[in-house]
This record gives sequence, structure tokens and C-alpha cells, in this order.
Amino acid sequence: MKNLSIVFVLFLVVFGVFVVAQAFSGNGLLTWIHLPKLGAGSTLGSYIEMPKSGDRVLYPKESGPVSGGAATAVPQEAANLNQSPYYKKVYFGSVQRPYATNDARASFSLYADSSLSAPIDITGWKVKGNGAYGFVLPTAVASFERTMIMFSSAFRGTDDIVLRGGDYATFYSAASPMNGVNLRLNKCTGYLNENYSFSPSLPYECPRIESPRTVYFTGKCQEYLRTINSCHTPTQDSINSTLDTNDVECRAFVSRLTYDGCFADHRADTDFYSREWRVWLNQFLPFDILHDRIVLYDRQGLEVNEYTY
Repeated sequence: MKNLSIVFVLFLVVFGVFVVAQAFSGNGLLTWIHLPKLGAGSTLGSYIEMPKSGDRVLYPKESGPVSGGAATAVPQEAANLNQSPYYKKVYFGSVQRPYATNDARASFSLYADSSLSAPIDITGWKVKGNGAYGFVLPTAVASFERTMIMFSSAFRGTDDIVLRGGDYATFYSAASPMNGVNLRLNKCTGYLNENYSFSPSLPYECPRIESPRTVYFTGKCQEYLRTINSCHTPTQDSINSTLDTNDVECRAFVSRLTYDGCFADHRADTDFYSREWRVWLNQFLPFDILHDRIVLYDRQGLEVNEYTY
């Protein structure tokens, strides 16, 4: 019995020494007890609640391919983050690339899709090619009156360029011939060709000279009116050599065949304003003379459309 007690004590001493040694080595008694493994096919992800429909999920940047080499699917929303709400609702047309570096003959047009349900303000939008520089679309004059340019040679207009469905704006590299004024065309702007050197000319689409009251004018007056071209202001010499001095009514009518007279008489017409704007940028367009990709961006820097050549 005494011998058994000695053996038992020695066993406890040895066991205690062993446990202490294991503790110092970073192990412990629990390492001998194995927890049950997860079932086959189970992962921690199985216990994470998936996002509900409509929740925005942030996808971390991948450091490498996922297990098995499969690519991570990018959600459709993320693929369109760089596209404007106006994507493809405004498009390029009539692009005239420069023939040489610093060529002032370059131009392009921007068209609003005819299906638009609301107008789009494009002032402040940006255009850029593959080069280092781009430019911002400026303001213009929506309802041009000639008195505007008599008081300030730097006047350029304070109206935003707003396009409705089917409207378009043409942008020229050259400077405006009207002291920097850009404008929306109307049925009277053809008269301005006589006072300013436009290239190309503004459309000759002025109202017909004949009016219900001209049939009451003298025969000589009516004959003279038929010789006057559309959007043309007769010279004083032509008037004096053709009309009688006392033909006051005819002379008064002819004197209004100017832009100012036309504007005053027709500005309230429902079809007075044209679908076209003319804008002169007074800077060389930074487009490549051979090939380029021209991109239109909205005010937030999101892509609206592109044109390649």
C-alpha cells in the first residue's frame, strides 16, 4: 500500500510538470479536445445575412483572382457610374475637324434627340478630345437685339444654351463677327448678313415682304417690293430713284425692312425662333487633324456621348 501511494504521488508530480511545460510552450489542455468540424460545403458566408433588394453593395478592390480563377461579376449599376443622366440624349453631328494645327475652320454641332420630353441646358458642358486640353460650352443670346452690342464690345450674352427635342447648336473655332455675341437664330437673323461677315452665312429665311396691306399700295410701290430679295434692306439711293417722294406709306414700309424692324414686327410669332444656335468659341479646337475621339461631358464630368474619326 505504501508503495502504491508513492507511485501515485510520483505520477501526479510528473503530470504536473508536463502540464506546466505545455503551458509555457503555448499549448494547453484544450488543444487535446477537437471541436466538431463544419459540415461539408458549409462556409462562414452561409451565416451572414445577404443584402436586401435595393441595398447598395460596395465591392472592395480585388487583389487577385478569386478561388478557381473566376472573375468577380460587376453589377450593372457600377458599370454605368461614368454615364450622364443625359447619356446619348445629345449627340455630335456635322463635325469638321481641323485641316492643320491652329486651323480656325474647325466646327461641330450638338443635336438634341427628337424624343426628348424636356429641354436640356448644355451651357457649362465640356468637350475634350484625346489631347491634354478641352473646353467648356459658353452662354449665348436667346433673343438677340442689335442694341445689345452697341454698349459693350465684350458682350457675349447671359442666356444658357437650352436645347429642346430636335434643336441643335453649331460651334465654330473662329471668333464671333458680332463683337463676341453668340445667338439663337430666328426668322429675322438673315438680315444680319448685311452688317456682319458670317462664314457660313446665316440662313436667309426672313418673312415674305408681301403682307395683306401691300395690295393697297401704289402700283409702282408694289412693283418695287417685288424686286427686293428676302432678308435684304434696300439702299436709300435705290428707294429715292424708284419711289415717288410723296409715297409716304410705301417709304415707311420699306424703311422697316431691317433686322430691327423685322424683330419688332415678328418677335411674337409662334414660329419666330429657329431650332439652331450659332456659337463662336474664338479658340482653336483641340482636335487631332488625323484621328481623334471627341467626348461630350455634362457639368458633373459624366459622359454624354462621343464621336470618333
